[in-house]
Amino acid sequence: MVLKIQHLGYSGLRIQGPGVLELDPPRPGSAPAVLTWSERERVQGAEGSSALAAPGGLLSWLNLHGTALPPDTPVHFGAVEVTAWPYDPIPYATPREALRKTRSALLSPAQAVRRIRHALTRPRLRPVALRLRWPELEIAYLHQALHRFLEPAQQALWVERAASADVVIAGTDFDDEPATASLFCRMQAPHLILADLTGPIRRELGLPVRPLEACLDAAPPRTLALEPHRCLEISHERDRP
Repeated sequence: MVLKIQHLGYSGLRIQGPGVLELDPPRPGSAPAVLTWSERERVQGAEGSSALAAPGGLLSWLNLHGTALPPDTPVHFGAVEVTAWPYDPIPYATPREALRKTRSALLSPAQAVRRIRHALTRPRLRPVALRLRWPELEIAYLHQALHRFLEPAQQALWVERAASADVVIAGTDFDDEPATASLFCRMQAPHLILADLTGPIRRELGLPVRPLEACLDAAPPRTLALEPHRCLEISHERDRP
């Protein structure tokens, strides 16, 4: 089986293998989609999807019909079984990051106002990572769950959750590169993918970014990088139970 994973921009990914599935599409499309959080960039393409799955509170807030994803519960969504794992994101702003975001808002006030308006109306839901399971493929989509603020027990939990995955996909935020790389080294999946899921937004806001190589240098050699608007093709035959 050839698995194609395409970066759609912002945090959006398109997975094509056993079927076609989009994660947090940044623009309306016709494929089935799964949403992972209420950030503006992750929900703006939801309405065009042929089928939609998301945490129930997110569907209610968007006033859209779809398949609700209860926490830690496998749910059938077409041909794929989806499990949503809530996680605690990094703090909105450490002291240094708060200064960067304040400067960004002063330089682009109109953009800052749009983001603040969205932040004030969106529901206070935790983001979710996903386990996507087809008969012939399992993907652990961990988004930004692997960060430097995790306690050892939480680190072990994510390693355990990804233990049966054929593919692990995760992003890393600014200053989280060492923590993400360290956790990638504990993953047993034959395919590891580091995707640039926050860089596009940070660049748009004028915030500093680091290239994915900052994490790849310390990650396992089998780790692949997925840059915005690029596509990876992976040849995979499932030999795991």
